[in-house]
Amino acid sequence: MPSGTSGSGFARRLALLAAVVLASRVPFLWNGFGADADGWRVYLSARHFAQTGTYTVSRSLGFPLQEWTSALLWRGGAPALNGATALMSVSAVLLFASCLHALRAKDVLLPSLAFAAVPVLWVASVSSMDYLWALAFLCAALLCALRGRAPAAGLAVALSIGCRPTGIFLLPAILILLANRGVPARAIARSAIIAAAGGALFYLPVLLYYGPQLGETLDVQRLPALKILAEGTIGVWGPVGLAGLAVAIGAALYRAARPSSPSSEPSIPPLGGRGVLRGCAVAVLGNLALFLYHPVESAYLIPCLPFVFLGLGMICSRSALRFACLLICVSPFVGIDAGGRPVPGLLLRDRATRIYDLKDARHVLDRLPTLPHNSVLVVGSARMPVLKAMLPAGATQGDSFWPPASNRAPACAGEVTLFSRAGTEDLTAFAAGGRALYYLADVRAENLRKSGVDLAASGTVLSGRSRTERAAGSGPAAPPVR
Repeated sequence: MPSGTSGSGFARRLALLAAVVLASRVPFLWNGFGADADGWRVYLSARHFAQTGTYTVSRSLGFPLQEWTSALLWRGGAPALNGATALMSVSAVLLFASCLHALRAKDVLLPSLAFAAVPVLWVASVSSMDYLWALAFLCAALLCALRGRAPAAGLAVALSIGCRPTGIFLLPAILILLANRGVPARAIARSAIIAAAGGALFYLPVLLYYGPQLGETLDVQRLPALKILAEGTIGVWGPVGLAGLAVAIGAALYRAARPSSPSSEPSIPPLGGRGVLRGCAVAVLGNLALFLYHPVESAYLIPCLPFVFLGLGMICSRSALRFACLLICVSPFVGIDAGGRPVPGLLLRDRATRIYDLKDARHVLDRLPTLPHNSVLVVGSARMPVLKAMLPAGATQGDSFWPPASNRAPACAGEVTLFSRAGTEDLTAFAAGGRALYYLADVRAENLRKSGVDLAASGTVLSGRSRTERAAGSGPAAPPVR
């Protein structure tokens, strides 16, 4: 799509791009709220808010704007909440394409499709998580900054922060881009104030409800170096997409060594000097630093993706960029295992995981009537939100601090109380109340690691098949590789 494309022609191409991206999301909107248990927690928070009028966070710090909007959609279940995220992903892609157009990029359609096809982004776009909500507003801020619209850029950053608090860490990049567009320093300062103050306003209800104790819900984890490396590379791009990224970076290094080569022309002309590239670098490095501080999920790197693509468009040749984009478009569907053999890509594996998790949750619920009256079942932290979402809203025993979405809030399923894990104090309370303790086999190691209690010493593993399985001769298949 050349830079000279007319306004009407660009609008038609945007409409086509929107249709393709939306159509690519629709088949994956079912099978629950996502393979990440946090998507189920968003639903629990939304349901509780809608039914009681009391807003409680789905996870640490809260994600107010997305959680409030989800409270309006919760009755539609997974298709509604996931569908809203898919629409936000379409918005993010269209805004990103507009950023390329604003920079007079010679290639817009293919990089935009590749941006939409980055595996971690595609997976997040068909769940109930907040990543794409925050990304859509961030892309709006990026477009406003490239057009020199300081107040609008600040407002868009504030909305991004309202969806996900880490949006504040992308503000410096937006301010650099505004400065590169010749925006006066006073206007840039106002933009920063709008972003910071506007974003903070979304969290006032959270702070008023939880107070300074909200920080107690934070859980910074430390992972092995190889796990962090995998999450930040293959977990984002997939092995095929990572190969495409390596091609683009290699081409950029070649172009830097031989800038006069006729084949080294970049997709994005150097109209903005080094300011745009500097802003992209600040965004990528800032997001990377935040990820390394809390490297739990690959999706934490989603905010830097538009800046990565813009940077590549400015530093590598068009042919290399196109080739890389094609590989990235394939990556959600095709992966490569340790032996070099092709396997299903991250998107298809995510779908298989979601189907398994639903079957597993139904399997557990079907077993509960076989347990003794007033007994306890420890189900694990990943399974707990799924089970709560499948139970009536009143089943969750939340309190003034730990909301229904929290794993620390147990749930009643008939005559059985579900806990995510059990510590020493819990075991003492169970014994004092004469309550029999059961646990699922795959929870024992997690409980020992997180609570320091070996459930096998005082509980009974729940084994055997449920009544439905005995009648049908079936059970959940083995879990897919996550």
